[in-house]
Amino acid sequence: MAALRRGSVAESDRVLIVGAGLLGLSAAAGARAAGAREVVIADPSTVRRPLGAAFGATSAVADVSDTARGFDLVIEASGSTEATAAAIDRLAIGGRLVCVGAVLPVEKLEVDPEQLVRGRLTLAGVHNYLPEDLQVALKTLAPYSDALDGLVDPPLSLEEFVEGGHAFREPRGSRACVRPT
Repeated sequence: MAALRRGSVAESDRVLIVGAGLLGLSAAAGARAAGAREVVIADPSTVRRPLGAAFGATSAVADVSDTARGFDLVIEASGSTEATAAAIDRLAIGGRLVCVGAVLPVEKLEVDPEQLVRGRLTLAGVHNYLPEDLQVALKTLAPYSDALDGLVDPPLSLEEFVEGGHAFREPRGSRACVRPT
């Protein structure tokens, strides 16, 4: 919810969510709760992409380039430099991009300063959230409790996780779960 707060999601906004992991799905639910008229999820995963509808997305596409231009707000929750660059091109005049997905080193993002100026674009990043963001998230996601079931894999011990190569494959759910003991 911190990304939506930072992006000033507003009623009637067209919102693009890049990435259908837990952050992206939560952002979709939050955008709809804030009154966004359209929420599009872009994710290449055939496992994650269909989950968007259960969290309020009005449509889902495999790639950012499969969307039209003119989004008021883009929430980047994938960590993909390529998808982020494509998302900038999808912003409306005065559009806002909030990046939350790049929490590990990624390729540098090339941005055209003229595009920022002429498009009156705002680019921002959010790393952590405030306590009130967690309160909003819990309230917003409460109606989605059934949809949340199954998004986190059953817990594995650290040994099972490493031995099974789990760290190197896509989890069945949206997130892997490791027991510390």
